[in-house]
Amino acid sequence: MAKVTSQEGLMALQKGLWASMIHQVVQNGLRLGSYPYFKDFYESLNGGESAFYVNVISGSSAGLVGAISSNPLMMVKTRLQSSTSLKPSASAGGSLAVGFQHHYNGVFDGLRQIVAEGGVKGLWFGVKPAMYRTVVGSGTQLSTYDAVKDFASTQLNIPDTDVRVHIIASGVASCAVVIGMNPLDVILTRSYNNGSQHIKAKSTSVPGIMKEIVAVEGVQGLYKGSLALWSRLAPHFICTFILLEQLRNLRPSIWSV
Repeated sequence: MAKVTSQEGLMALQKGLWASMIHQVVQNGLRLGSYPYFKDFYESLNGGESAFYVNVISGSSAGLVGAISSNPLMMVKTRLQSSTSLKPSASAGGSLAVGFQHHYNGVFDGLRQIVAEGGVKGLWFGVKPAMYRTVVGSGTQLSTYDAVKDFASTQLNIPDTDVRVHIIASGVASCAVVIGMNPLDVILTRSYNNGSQHIKAKSTSVPGIMKEIVAVEGVQGLYKGSLALWSRLAPHFICTFILLEQLRNLRPSIWSV
């Protein structure tokens, strides 16, 4: 953060903000909104009983819907945040440029340029690692949150509607998601930062790319940016689930109107 601010100014920390906000609305709106329906469906296949693996499958299915629907926005967001106007000689510390530089003038200009270069199908460039990432992240997040919420409520002997339970469950879920999703985050970012939709990497499969990263950078290469990811996810999860739980409490009165 200090390097970005010193070289590009404080506002550079907000690059891709609008793309990120729209992406979150689309992806998490669909993901969190469809989760209860998937859960009801899979529970019906399980004899009407809930189980941890049912929550995992339900969360993963909801994540798949969210990932496919929001991929164009995720790609534009990643490229906007990775772009810099500085030249390599801009500072003694070197350039902040990451991967190929895509110079978009906002969300819709980015979408327009992607379509112009690769057609409509170009909007789903990198969708495979995005699907892996969100399926793993969503399945881990939602199942862990539900499991920890039930456990914390039982052990602390307080209602599962208590905000303290939501905070504990959200915090644990954020740690679990970082462990499971960060390697896929690294792969996805590198995929989106390719110079062209037509560039072929040495390996195009997620396991293959992961193997290449480990061979060159070691296992720690898969966890680059993990602290930054947790710093973003922990408050994000806490705010999201507290709000979601309040909306769940309001749902009976809303549907009865």
